[in-house]
Amino acid sequence: MKENKYQKEIYLTEENYIDAVKKATLAGVSVEELFEKFMTDLVAKQHDLYSWYQEIIQSNEMTFLQFLIKENWLEDMLREYELLQDTKRYLLSAKESLESGLIQGHAGDSYSWKDCTDGNGNPYYANKIEWENSIKEEIETYEESIKEHEDALHSYWEEYRKEISTAVSFTKEMQDILEWEKRFLDE
Repeated sequence: MKENKYQKEIYLTEENYIDAVKKATLAGVSVEELFEKFMTDLVAKQHDLYSWYQEIIQSNEMTFLQFLIKENWLEDMLREYELLQDTKRYLLSAKESLESGLIQGHAGDSYSWKDCTDGNGNPYYANKIEWENSIKEEIETYEESIKEHEDALHSYWEEYRKEISTAVSFTKEMQDILEWEKRFLDE
């Protein structure tokens, strides 16, 4: 008997689609493979998708992404990573301002500490030293925040490392997670 393949669209809410992507990722298969298996079992009245799914999940060495999905920590970890990247950008900008003596505006324009005024036009800083000290405090705060975000990411990683037996690279696993996020979660 010749096997014909039929392709039909299915419509899911964004939330259901993301949940399906997470389930498929956790099982190490594509969403299409997950749905195909489900439909095959449904039509054959085997109804063993759950046991098949559990077997796959338990038989695979879990990736960091799969671990985060399983523990329901993925969104929290991604938020921590985003905050880390933002804070690193702020730190770089503050260091550049301190070095150049200029403040970079959001629109790309530059201005000096003298241009900083309150709503009444009064200077925000009494002198350049006061401005520099303010920037140094900002830098210190950013560096502390970076350490906190890195520690938070490290704690997720350490929990994952307790669950696996093979040596893996944090950098490689994060790259895979960011690629997955870009593919399935970014709009």
